[in-house]
Amino acid sequence: MPLLRPAGALPGDWRDDRTPRWTPQGRAIPTGPWFETFQEALALIGAGKGAFIVGAQAARFYTRPDVAYVPLADAPPLDWVPTWLTTNNTPRIHAFIRTAQEITAKQAPDKPPPDPQPTP
Repeated sequence: MPLLRPAGALPGDWRDDRTPRWTPQGRAIPTGPWFETFQEALALIGAGKGAFIVGAQAARFYTRPDVAYVPLADAPPLDWVPTWLTTNNTPRIHAFIRTAQEITAKQAPDKPPPDPQPTP
């Protein structure tokens, strides 16, 4: 199954996580078409043009009759962190981040929360 490719500039590790070039056994993974948006990726997947690696929450929030979500049992979980534009760096955002970190700490006290960063 070809893997769809996100267009645009992305962090290297993000691209490597979602569109690996090789299987763990060293076989080349074919590449599928480029996409600009997640909705476009879902449409390409639904049309049988390829697959794309997503977090488990996608199955909950992006249910479609033409898309099947297949769990990867041996893959590490994807971590999520809040991001925001540096041009929108307000006290309200920082208050939200502090609250989210406090809730996260109560739910998983043994795991430190990731460090959120504004996006330029």
